Amino acid sequence: MFPYLPYEIIEKILSFLDIISKEIFLYNIYPENIYIIGNEKINFIQHYFDNQIIDIFGGVKKMISYPFIQFQQKFIGFDYIDNISINDTHFNIMIGIDDYERPFLVITYKYSGENIVECLFQRYTYQKKSWSNGSCYSKHICCCGYFMDNGRLDEKTVKNIHHLINNNFNIESF
Repeated sequence: MFPYLPYEIIEKILSFLDIISKEIFLYNIYPENIYIIGNEKINFIQHYFDNQIIDIFGGVKKMISYPFIQFQQKFIGFDYIDNISINDTHFNIMIGIDDYERPFLVITYKYSGENIVECLFQRYTYQKKSWSNGSCYSKHICCCGYFMDNGRLDEKTVKNIHHLINNNFNIESF
């Protein structure tokens, strides 16, 4: 256990960290103080994630409860975020941003008894309305390709996401 540090010291440490590192620091060291970054995380979500994506995943208030995943270069195969393994995740839904400033969501779930990790990500840095998916496992949430193309959502994918969230991330079939 870590010794108690005054709030002023915690605040000073946080001033040197980006939002993702702040959350990881607070969650691992001082989980009771995670609320400190609330507004900053809201701003991060609203800046990087398209409003339709925010709505699909329960709105801003719900999305701030999804912890960050620290991006690692190994997550990218060619240029898709399709190499995140079960060992890289600690929660059913995690959010992040890659080195190209593309936001992404990682969803971990059980499908017919098998652990699956799928990543939904903004396909290109400057196209908030084009989202794709990738996985090193078999994919079940999205059929293939884009699930948001120029702002048009694939309704089956949206339905699958809601089904997953509402069934405790344990799915026998979609």
